[in-house]
Amino acid sequence: LAGLLLGGHPLVGLSGQLVPASRAAALVAASWATQLPPMLGFCLLAVAVSVVTRSSILGIGAPVLLGLLMQLTTLLDLPAVVRESLLSTPFAGWHGFWTSPDFVDPFWHGLITSTVWGVVSLVVASAVFLRRTVRVS
Repeated sequence: LAGLLLGGHPLVGLSGQLVPASRAAALVAASWATQLPPMLGFCLLAVAVSVVTRSSILGIGAPVLLGLLMQLTTLLDLPAVVRESLLSTPFAGWHGFWTSPDFVDPFWHGLITSTVWGVVSLVVASAVFLRRTVRVS
């Protein structure tokens, strides 16, 4: 918003091209929006860990540690299928918006990955929760 108010100077994209200010504002908004699916995936993972372990502390800490392990795993020379299946990978999906020509495949792969992680986490959490006996006093 400050960039729009202070001037309409173009930005330099990731491949060195000049991006007009109006297009850059849309790309910034789209880049921020690409972060929502993996964040929701991590939130649903936190819910699943919290329900399975009955510990809200583990529900907070385990996704953080798993995210760190996923980031460290990306440094290893593993097949692309393994790297793309990690929940931390979709956070880099915005890079393709800022290149010329743009490519959106990493965003779509990240969206699918985040959806799968979220659905699996939600199914696990609901299955564990529904099997519990809840005592009402």
